[in-house]
Amino acid sequence: MSQTPDQHDFSALLRTPLTERLGCRYPIIQTAMGWVADANLVIATTKAGGFGFLAGATIDADKIEGEIKKVIAATGGSNFGLNFHMFQENAAQCVDLAIQYKLRAVSYGRGPDKKTIARFKEAGVLCIPTVGALKHAIKAVELGADMITIQGGEGGGHTGGVPTTILLPQVLAAVKVPVIAAGGYSTGRGLAAALAAGAAGIAMGTRFLMTTDSPTPPATLDRYVKVDDPQKVRVTLAVDGMRHRMIENPFINRLEAASPLGRLMIALRSAWQWKQQTGMSFGHMLGVFRQAVKEDPGAVSQTVMSANQPVLLQRSMVEGYPDEGILPSGQVAAAIGKLESCEEVIHGIAAEAEACLAALYSRLGDAACTEPCKRDRGGRLSALPEPHKRQDPTEPHNVSQAFQTTIDNGIAELVINKPPVNALDSSEWYALAHRIDELGHDPEVRVIVIRAEGRGFCAGVDIKELDAHPERIVAVNGGNYATFKAVHRNPVPVIVAVHGFVLGGGIGITGAADIVLAADCATFALPEVDRGAMGGGAHLQRLFPVQKVRYLFFTGEKIGAREAERYGFIERIVPKAELREAAFEIARKIAAKSPAMIRIAKEALNGIEDGNLEDKYRWEQGFTLQAYTSPDSAETRRAFVEKREAKF
Repeated sequence: MSQTPDQHDFSALLRTPLTERLGCRYPIIQTAMGWVADANLVIATTKAGGFGFLAGATIDADKIEGEIKKVIAATGGSNFGLNFHMFQENAAQCVDLAIQYKLRAVSYGRGPDKKTIARFKEAGVLCIPTVGALKHAIKAVELGADMITIQGGEGGGHTGGVPTTILLPQVLAAVKVPVIAAGGYSTGRGLAAALAAGAAGIAMGTRFLMTTDSPTPPATLDRYVKVDDPQKVRVTLAVDGMRHRMIENPFINRLEAASPLGRLMIALRSAWQWKQQTGMSFGHMLGVFRQAVKEDPGAVSQTVMSANQPVLLQRSMVEGYPDEGILPSGQVAAAIGKLESCEEVIHGIAAEAEACLAALYSRLGDAACTEPCKRDRGGRLSALPEPHKRQDPTEPHNVSQAFQTTIDNGIAELVINKPPVNALDSSEWYALAHRIDELGHDPEVRVIVIRAEGRGFCAGVDIKELDAHPERIVAVNGGNYATFKAVHRNPVPVIVAVHGFVLGGGIGITGAADIVLAADCATFALPEVDRGAMGGGAHLQRLFPVQKVRYLFFTGEKIGAREAERYGFIERIVPKAELREAAFEIARKIAAKSPAMIRIAKEALNGIEDGNLEDKYRWEQGFTLQAYTSPDSAETRRAFVEKREAKF
């Protein structure tokens, strides 16, 4: 089940599908670097508000369970992840432990098959593979990935050749699951850029390696800190024939400069030097040498060096001899000049990202807004400039506190909760539209239930906002259109359960829905004429016949649930206390059916409706702009705010 965090614990600007589904404070992931991502690093990351992965691929099999228990004991829960590879000897153990301890997620490169992924899903463990190419991202989603981490070529260790700035947009356009950006990130500016592009967050390895919470020996950390040229953190094929980004050091330079026979001698010397770990005997070494002379010394040297690779990594990353092993690193190491704690890193990135996003957000608002953004004691923004324009309404904007969502057993529940009357402002309508659309494209969601808390379902738009900022009518129109379309054109059925007043935008949501339930206290009205606006008639006409629509529109009168039931659009009327359960009873019936068949049915039923609902609403919205230019419209809004009768 995904949870919506408390408003006081989260910056709204940094709340994303990643934070919702992983349950972390910030959309920042600490990746599972071999011999680095131990329990202590994951604990520090978790306590600071990030999400950490244990490096299960390099932790001894007899120690993995202990490391998991250590994190749980220190953090009070299983809100972290485990990384593993299916080719490692104890892969089955990692799978079993992740399920046994109900870890929030697993990550992997060369991943498990559909059967294993199905086991994770059944246990509620999220699957988050890392990929370096578009085709691999698409394949991972087909296998059942819940999220995707893309690593651009700037990233450390074994890495692809596509830069993050190219790979991220490609994958975002190709998949419907949340995408996490990795490769080149270490700052709040980077996080802001990733979020603005559409990513759900960032993942970092090198930045967490270079912290005071990292177990990496001081001598090795010192080598990382001293790198100041990104070109010194480069890709080599000399170790195992694969693209491997690491910090340049004498060992790599010798390996690259040597002839094929010379590389073989270096590989054999390395194997002999650490023969206890590699199992290399003198007789074995001679045998390998003879084979190489007969065949290809270069190929054999790579085979030997590949086998040596874990020992070479441990030599630098565990034993602290940076010149005698290899130093996997992202290029971002050259941009990190000092070691900080995980808490300092995460909080610094979050604060800088908030400031960057607030600056970007303010460009869409009043150009005259000159007041600086206020911050709370924790350095987080406590007040943001209000926008009067928006870009493409299908793009995500500031995530609102006006509603909360949960997902459980295929049913997504969205609850509108903005006292006193659930009237949403322009930014909140956009956020609502984005979330409804996002839920419909989540493979875990089979049906959506929309309901509300408080005195009524929804009073529509925030008239006070429009009275203070009339220019925002374009943004309000866009947010309404996007929300109603997100409901009507949603890939899955949308059930709306209403109570109390259903006004304006509340009529739009209800009229766009597939199934409507009402509490016996519900009333429906479209007082647009009394508010100096137009719109909503198209959605009201999905509920009532033409003449009734016109009566309600011209008079602004309300109609109760019992009378409205006569027109056939209300599936069931129940006492308010039973409304949620009645909606979920229907939702469970739908969720139990084939999700593929239900999605096909939704699309087919939309296609046989008379006319195009969205086109009809667009037609109405043109008259809203016309109405807003008249003095009478301004008078109706002013009278509403001042709680008096309008004078014409």
